[in-house]
Amino acid sequence: MDLLDEGTKSKDKVAFEIAQADAGLSLGSYASREESGVFVRGLSEELNRGVALVAEMMTEPGLRGEDLDRLKSDRKASLMQARASGGGAAGRVMRSRMWGPGHPMATLSTDKSIDKVKLSDCKNVVKQLKPSGATLFVTGQVDEAQVRAAFAASLPNWKGKAQAKRMDKAAKPVTGSIFVIDIPGAAQSSINVGFAGPVRNADDFEATNVASKVYGGGFTSRLNMNIREDKGY
Repeated sequence: MDLLDEGTKSKDKVAFEIAQADAGLSLGSYASREESGVFVRGLSEELNRGVALVAEMMTEPGLRGEDLDRLKSDRKASLMQARASGGGAAGRVMRSRMWGPGHPMATLSTDKSIDKVKLSDCKNVVKQLKPSGATLFVTGQVDEAQVRAAFAASLPNWKGKAQAKRMDKAAKPVTGSIFVIDIPGAAQSSINVGFAGPVRNADDFEATNVASKVYGGGFTSRLNMNIREDKGY
């Protein structure tokens, strides 16, 4: 998905960036552990041009090998930085301890896994982007009729069903309560504490989420304010 917004068949990365800049647009594609998607941001008056560029990106993607090689190099450089810092290393390992080895939510990117990604893999992912099963979010000073007209003009033949949602298997946390990662020469240390919370459709999901943020999940949380502001650690 990271490769998708690097250009189209008729526009390489530079030309694609210029096309966005000319209209004051920002386009992108992304993927997370739970979703993937594309987006465009810009002035309401540039709605048609924005949707047209997104349509070109999705239906006539460039997907060039040299762009993939660059993205893979960038990704491996980011991994190197993450492994060298306490926070980065903790964030990577904690997920695997919480969900258990082999769980889709616990997958870790490595140099080896990044090297395995081929151009054909990226093309197969893009082929799965279909409207049926996807959700469109629109915000700004535009109405439904304008949005429908823009998509009808730019994506008249876009059809198909998106990949079916998978029901992930239950978490199987790794046995143990304390895990230590030794990073010689690290400038800082990181202490992470956590456990599995309620599923998203649980009655207390939102309440648990808010309580977590108040207690220690944000910069202005009670835990952080006590440790950082009061104690000065």
